Amino acid sequence: MKTTDWGKTLILFLFMVSLFSCESKPVARQAMIFRTACSIQIYRGGGWFSFRKARLIESCFDALRALDAEVDVVDPDSRLNQKVKSASALGKQLVLSGQSQRLYEESMRYALFFDGAFDPTIGAVVRLWNIGSGEERVPSSEEIDEALQTVGVKRWLAGNIPKGGAIDFGASAKGFAAQWVKEKLKKAGVCSAMIRIGGNITVIGKHPQGRLWRIGVQDPDGAKGQSLLLLDLEDTSASTSGTYERNFTAEGVLYHHLLNPKTGYPASGGLVSVTVVSKDPFLTDVASTALFVLGKEEGEQWALKVKKLDALFIDEAGNLSITPNLEGRLHFLDPENPLPYRVIRPAFN
Repeated sequence: MKTTDWGKTLILFLFMVSLFSCESKPVARQAMIFRTACSIQIYRGGGWFSFRKARLIESCFDALRALDAEVDVVDPDSRLNQKVKSASALGKQLVLSGQSQRLYEESMRYALFFDGAFDPTIGAVVRLWNIGSGEERVPSSEEIDEALQTVGVKRWLAGNIPKGGAIDFGASAKGFAAQWVKEKLKKAGVCSAMIRIGGNITVIGKHPQGRLWRIGVQDPDGAKGQSLLLLDLEDTSASTSGTYERNFTAEGVLYHHLLNPKTGYPASGGLVSVTVVSKDPFLTDVASTALFVLGKEEGEQWALKVKKLDALFIDEAGNLSITPNLEGRLHFLDPENPLPYRVIRPAFN
């Protein structure tokens, strides 16, 4: 072989090595969508070159921005709110378009499944409390009773949308979006990635180093970002609902944003945090809210019944309880002094 051939071979070899070594460094982008921080990190797959991965991420963000604009619940003149008003005035079912219709249908299906512990028709009650806006207040019991008259999945599906009714996708849109991004990335050949949309974390495949992904579970009593423990994930999603996320205090009482659709008040089932793990990011998002609203005892038993998910509960006394499949997947910050936890077992009457 000529010297020039050896040189070409060496250059090609070094080029290929550089491509493979670059795959351990993610191509990452961030954006504010759904009024929360979103990030996508692609480690492996999705094209050899960084600019291809970056374009793939931006195409995902563009689609999420379009969905966000379609289902914005805060802007009274948004397309979603205008369509709700129109359907209510005409006595017809709410019909959206494209991905927003799919989000609506799937949200309503899960509302029926969880028997109203999660309910996207709670929008009028959410607006009353306005938690997280900086203009929170404790509504009167009369106001809450009136707003509750607009809540009810079966009523909405029957085309009987009360005047003043409103949709709130706060407990489902982020999981729906994560599911959509996950599917798009996998179709593009991505085999190792992390997607964060608000409190929903979705991972594709394993960590680029070949191990499981390891994420932190927020310490309810700690500063933002301070983990209580670590959790192993592989090609799955995790979502946490906690009282620490959004709340306010009035006359010495703490009011959080996780409202019970049946009472109109913040859920009071003895919990401060619920983390759900599932292959389905949409179910993960919805279930973390539903199990929290159901409360400690009922929520734990529901977590055992739903075969597609696992859950970790933290109650008001700081006690931890987990579904059996999470054993062996928890890691404590001080291995020599692990936190005690209870494995949830079926309750027999």
